[in-house]
Amino acid sequence: DDDIAENDFDLGITDEEPFQGHNIQETVEEHEISDDPAVFRIVKDLSYEVCELQAHNEFLLRDVHVADLKTENESLKRQLHSCSQYTGAIQNAYYACSTQHAASLLVSLSTAKTTKFGAELILDNDEKTQFYTGLTSYSLFQTLFKLLKPFMEKRISKKRPPLWSIKDEFFITLSKLRLGLLYKDITCRSNISESNVSKIFHKWLDIMYRELRQLIVWPDGEKLYETLPIQFKKHYFNVISIIDCFEIFIEESLSLESRSCTYSQYKKHNTLKVLISIAPTGSITFILNVWGGRVLDKVITQKSGFLDKISYGDVVMAD
Repeated sequence: DDDIAENDFDLGITDEEPFQGHNIQETVEEHEISDDPAVFRIVKDLSYEVCELQAHNEFLLRDVHVADLKTENESLKRQLHSCSQYTGAIQNAYYACSTQHAASLLVSLSTAKTTKFGAELILDNDEKTQFYTGLTSYSLFQTLFKLLKPFMEKRISKKRPPLWSIKDEFFITLSKLRLGLLYKDITCRSNISESNVSKIFHKWLDIMYRELRQLIVWPDGEKLYETLPIQFKKHYFNVISIIDCFEIFIEESLSLESRSCTYSQYKKHNTLKVLISIAPTGSITFILNVWGGRVLDKVITQKSGFLDKISYGDVVMAD
């Protein structure tokens, strides 16, 4: 043993090339270690210990790696659980929104199916009343209807009841005037033939013309000044009327004479021309029966009787 301790030799055991038990003889011969059996046995025992230490070290390293993997796995599980909760919350919120939206759509569809294109469409709704009829409020619609209703009832045959209620007919008439709806459009909305829609419309036009024309009056100068808009009072205090001749397109007549009288050089189309006067407040104060589109605005104004209503000092605006 002392001889071995005194000799400084390298057994060739490294991390890169672990020492193996079956190479003991080669190692002994390579380093010229004594052939003494005792020495050989010591070297052999040492080699076994080295192998055991290496195996134990690898085992420890595996334990550490497994522990790290377990820790990482637990962390991933917690993240997955958190993501699952978040996803569940999103799904619940989406389901709630979808359910609420579906319920809202069902209500809208139900309302659309039960609400026909008639007076109930604007019931107690000033915004819809103004959009569909041009009247500023539903109460004004009711007032005007009550005024005209007795005259319409006189024209209804008891043997043949109306296809719509009288109020629905009045609403349809105002809607056509306000929105310019075609008969076919109204037919699709109401399931009533175009011919019946046309009859209803013209019937109401006739009544409205006869009963409402008396509401068009020429204003008194003093009362008109009291209601003038602020801008008019500042700059145009003596304006009593704003006039214009507007044109309405018509179909080309089969009669050559009528076609000639109604052809407008300005519009390049057959038209009817109407002279209208409004007060600065916007109310209609004068309207004349229609003329052919060929007649000049100046001629219509001179022959309409409008100039007879003008007093000295009055100012009339025109386009």
